[in-house]
Order: sequence, then structure tokens, then C-alpha cells
Amino acid sequence: MISGIDVRYGNDPHPLVGARMPHVELGTTSTTELLRTGHGVLLDAADCAGRQEWLRGATAGWVDLVAAVPPPGSPLDGLETVLLRPDGYVAWVGDRYSDPRWAIARWFGRDSQ
Repeated sequence: MISGIDVRYGNDPHPLVGARMPHVELGTTSTTELLRTGHGVLLDAADCAGRQEWLRGATAGWVDLVAAVPPPGSPLDGLETVLLRPDGYVAWVGDRYSDPRWAIARWFGRDSQ
């Protein structure tokens, strides 16, 4: 309670949004390891090559794009796109059809066009 780790920001209906990202193993890396760069991270778990290419262009220079499928039963199971702030909080979640540019603009000051 004193450290503030249990603080949840915002009122998004998804339980992870606004909460601290839990540690999840992602094959050769983990959510904890991804945050060590001090950058925002857009985790793409949709496993769709065309979307990867589009996301790469939409996020270039603003957040690190990482493709990884979370293991079954993890807190990320079933999610396809997750935006993490550098402080380890979940800024936004979406499906493979969601456009993350507005969330990137909100959290990282990028023009959303």
C-alpha cells in the first residue's frame, strides 16, 4: 500500500488496464525483461504477419513492438494487443482489429494520424 503498486489508473472496464503488468514468461523473454529498456512496449500476440507490418509503421520510434504469444492461463491469455507504459502499467488493450495509435498518442505524445 505504501509503495503504490496496487494503484489502478483510469476506469477502463478491462481489469489489466491501469494496473501494474504482472510478470509473464513469453518464450525467450518476459514482460519484466521487455520493460528494462525504459521504453513503452506494444505487445502483439495476434500472430498475424500483415498486422505486424502495419503496427511496425504505426509505432515506429514511439514504442517497442514485440510479437509474442503469452502462455495459456497467463494474465495475458486471450489478449491480442497490449500497450505497456515504461513504468510497467498497462495503458491499453485491444484485439487484432483495434488501432493503438490513439492510445500511443495519449500516453506518449505522438500525433495519432
